Amino acid sequence: LYLRALLAAGIPAAAGDSEASLLDTLEAQDLLALLNALVSPGSDLDFAQVLKSPIAGLGDADLLAIARLARETGQGWWHAAHHMAARGDATPALRRFLALAARWSDLLGSLPPHDLIDRILAEGELKSRYARAVPRAMAAQSLAHLDAFLHLALDLDGGRFLTPYAFVRRLKRGLARAALPELHAGEVVRLSTIHGAKGLEAPIVILADADSRPLANGPSVLLHWPAEAPHPLHFSLQLSSRRVHPAQRALVQAEQLAAEREDWNLLYVAMTRARQQLWITRVPVRGEAQWSRRLAVHAEALDVVMPVDAGQRQPGLAAPSAGDEGEPDGPERIGVPWLARPEPAQGQAIDLDEAQVRAARIGSAMHSLLEAAAAAPHAESVLAACDAGSLALQLDLDPGEALAAIQAALRIVRSPQARVYFDAAQVRWARNEVDVAWPAADGGEPGWGRIDRLVELDEAVWVLDYKLAARNLDPARYAPILQRYAQAAAALCPGKPVRVALIGGDGSVGEWRAADPAKAVSA
Repeated sequence: LYLRALLAAGIPAAAGDSEASLLDTLEAQDLLALLNALVSPGSDLDFAQVLKSPIAGLGDADLLAIARLARETGQGWWHAAHHMAARGDATPALRRFLALAARWSDLLGSLPPHDLIDRILAEGELKSRYARAVPRAMAAQSLAHLDAFLHLALDLDGGRFLTPYAFVRRLKRGLARAALPELHAGEVVRLSTIHGAKGLEAPIVILADADSRPLANGPSVLLHWPAEAPHPLHFSLQLSSRRVHPAQRALVQAEQLAAEREDWNLLYVAMTRARQQLWITRVPVRGEAQWSRRLAVHAEALDVVMPVDAGQRQPGLAAPSAGDEGEPDGPERIGVPWLARPEPAQGQAIDLDEAQVRAARIGSAMHSLLEAAAAAPHAESVLAACDAGSLALQLDLDPGEALAAIQAALRIVRSPQARVYFDAAQVRWARNEVDVAWPAADGGEPGWGRIDRLVELDEAVWVLDYKLAARNLDPARYAPILQRYAQAAAALCPGKPVRVALIGGDGSVGEWRAADPAKAVSA
């Protein structure tokens, strides 16, 4: 996604991760599937991939017809496609491809892989077909992948001592790797994982979406086997990160400390790749945002060195003194305001008590249950069939929390006020967990939110926000964010009235009247 967005904006970009491989690209996978279908006509999956790719360009209806005939006749897809062509039922696209495939099959025994692929690229007009099939911004990258695959066939064993069959087998078994082609020789934005960037540096580094790293959860194996011991000293299964047996506690704590050290090391690697500037972006997410929290805690100790032009002095910086002339003597140091986190007022607790943490876990589980149940025709039946023990293991809850989440979700879908939003007979369409973002405006900051459920009924589009506790159903308390949600819904559904409601875990519904929608919101 990042690569496509950069190329679409006209910014030279390349995947710079050392783990990235040419064989992971769609173009290489399509060509490899074609070669495998030629040397092994019984490979239905490879043949189907080729038919759907720009090489053949067949549509879904064509593939369904071939699959149906293969099932009726008991043949593979290759033979079913030829049978269809023989009886005159093949589309022009299928007839074209089968004629080309027949020529290429005849060349398997006489041409080495490089020459065969060269013929396939030319006779199949693959470069022009792929250039038309991909977004314009990706065309150059796609053509570079086709050329690189052709060169790979020449690099393996000199290109003259491999048969097409042996070439396919080596690639299928992972015995050959090839780096992605370098599309831009000059300045380029290189995309990489943090691990892939180890040992590399750049003048400017952007650590994008720093808080999106997945957290480990669910069952895991605890093993303690020192190098000098002849056998393991501990082996057990940990079902949940929150429920730890006393015999596991010391080992779990040791592993948590080791994981935290490794996480710090990874953040250190990411931040030290930059020689001049480091930019860190994040999207607010539910749950703990480890790296942003760490950076915010140490924000007061961080300064950013920024050269300031005398004619374009940054807001908030002092003007040159009376004796200064021209450019400043050196770069000035300014704070990083967006990293700063206000200190809590004296006496104000910064940690949530156990009851609040428990309520947050139940509320998050209730959201997940409603999202899953709303996708079914009968949401109440799905929720009624939920098992608290299984849910506890899945979402890392204790059984009491899981049961409370199920009961809250059931009260909502059974509520006379709220059930209409989950009734398949009355809902025209619905979406769950709709992300909403808005740019900075009027001196404010950009923001991000998530609509719990967006529903279109006959009379209006409803923005629904779940709250576990009924006492939280004060719409005025959430007016700013609800206004943003209403604006996003209006942009998605122009001409349809938008209404906003908060739904409590007891099934109660409180409606909030939205102001006129604005335009600066995307969903």
